[in-house]
Amino acid sequence: MIWLTISCPLEKQNSHQEFVMIHDIAISPTTFCRVMGDDVFFANPRSGAAVVVNNGRVLSDALTRTFQPIKSVFAKIAADCNIATKDADDDFRPLIKELLDEGLLYTPETNNLDRNGRIINPLQRDVSSPDLLQKGDPIGNFYRERKLPLALHIDITASCTERCVHCYLPDYPQKNLEESLVEKAVREFREMGGYVVYISGGECMLHPKFKQILKLCRELDLNIIILSNLTLCDGEMVTFLKEISPQYINVSLYSMKPEEHDSITSIPGSCEKTKDAILRCLDAGINVRVAAPLLRINKHAFRGLKKFTDKHNMHLVPDFGIVAKCNHDNSNVKYACSGEELESVLRENRDIFDMGWARTHCCDPEETVCDIGVYRLHLNARGDYYPCPSMYGYVLGNVRTSTVGNVWRGEKLDYLRSLRWKDLEKCSTCAHRTFCEPCVAYNFNASGDLFKIIPEKCRIGLAVHRVYGA
Repeated sequence: MIWLTISCPLEKQNSHQEFVMIHDIAISPTTFCRVMGDDVFFANPRSGAAVVVNNGRVLSDALTRTFQPIKSVFAKIAADCNIATKDADDDFRPLIKELLDEGLLYTPETNNLDRNGRIINPLQRDVSSPDLLQKGDPIGNFYRERKLPLALHIDITASCTERCVHCYLPDYPQKNLEESLVEKAVREFREMGGYVVYISGGECMLHPKFKQILKLCRELDLNIIILSNLTLCDGEMVTFLKEISPQYINVSLYSMKPEEHDSITSIPGSCEKTKDAILRCLDAGINVRVAAPLLRINKHAFRGLKKFTDKHNMHLVPDFGIVAKCNHDNSNVKYACSGEELESVLRENRDIFDMGWARTHCCDPEETVCDIGVYRLHLNARGDYYPCPSMYGYVLGNVRTSTVGNVWRGEKLDYLRSLRWKDLEKCSTCAHRTFCEPCVAYNFNASGDLFKIIPEKCRIGLAVHRVYGA
């Protein structure tokens, strides 16, 4: 993935020869653009490119999604900046060349997009890698510096087609978030400059207005990520999803062995339904990311899962932190591996579970514990806003009475943002702290206390240290 931060206009360079054959130019159909103040970012999830342009508003104002003569672009810039067209040409030509090279802009001569705006035969990339929330990336910083939400996660329904034994939801009521309330939330989010919307559940495809919700998100120029088990994804749905063109669909697949997968979902036949739907989506050109939580039941499944995802050029996202239910019921945690089992699995699958342990984890007592309240806001089917995945019980406000902006700037979320390593006294002095990820959501779900570390979490840190600290 390419991350660039550049200032605009650039120093003058003689690049006229490179553009001699280019007449028309446009913003790629798969490029997202956000303007805040005088700065702008361009991001294309299909090519994996992202560029932040400081003082670049004048350029984004001149560009359009329909082809126009490149001379017209320079003329618009010149008029806006009150400079000669030749000066605009000299100043902005190198930047436009950079955006062309990254697939953020395109021309009729270099058009490699199909009629749905997807890149044909793209370069090797990982468009489904874990989101645009890594520390240090320009787009993450773009939102962090402005204290604005990059992503909105919406559980549009509490209903589900599966009953996964480790799920943090205590029940699955037939509850759908009203379409009007979803629209209210996404419009408020978009007005704040929001970029990514996650559509989830329960099983999101159970919502009677699922398609209308996705169409609205597309109309609002939001980058869409779908979280689904795909058990309801038939041929008609695949056709629809192809038209919507999400960045990716995140799918839980626990094992290539149906008996293992189905014993986790509690639904016979669910494994084959999910695998078949994954392959149909891939055949249609829809990106899929496979999420695979580690449980005692599937502890030997990860080599098979890796072989499957590698064969089909998918990203495998393993996880081994099983979070207690959001009503503080810990009964689901019994399905997690013991410390000894986890250590054994990590040693056998060291490459699969390698998350850069000890290389990226900070121990500064003044450092924030995590990115809670920094990039993403969550909304559940009851209409309650909450701070991070699974932390349903920590209510920040309700969509019926609060706006996204009010919740985002509210005292409860500000308090969570203020938490530091030193606030988790046991963690800040622990010998395994660089191999662990302290999680207030994990603590809260288990006990209702943000600061009470449960033994299961400590066993994870110990196992990771033993494997990756050697």
